[in-house]
Amino acid sequence: MRTAGVLLRHELRLLAGLALWLTRRSQVTDGGRAFGYARGQGAMTAGLVFVCVIESLCMSVLLRGWPRTHHVVLALDVYTVVFLLGLHAATVVRPHVLEPDALRVRRGPRSTCAYRWPKWSPYGGSRA
Repeated sequence: MRTAGVLLRHELRLLAGLALWLTRRSQVTDGGRAFGYARGQGAMTAGLVFVCVIESLCMSVLLRGWPRTHHVVLALDVYTVVFLLGLHAATVVRPHVLEPDALRVRRGPRSTCAYRWPKWSPYGGSRA
């Protein structure tokens, strides 16, 4: 049951990232400077989406004699494209963030790791 909850939260974060991407918003805190990392994987994501669309068209032709199976496969193909776009959107709207007290390194919709600056560091401590 725990696994289903984790998967559901992941799906909801993907859809939330897609909504943020479509509205051109990002998850950057006030006072932080964003460093995007999605540009490097954009071409790969576009290629995967293209291949999924071609696969959907080919499956439509192959399954034209079985309408119920065609509808199920079409729904799975649409879900796959939305999933891939959501993964890319999550990396766009959740960039790495340099904050006054930490460096927040992110990866997709789930992973976030905050590296706090030590007190003795020229970057750490409070900047008054």
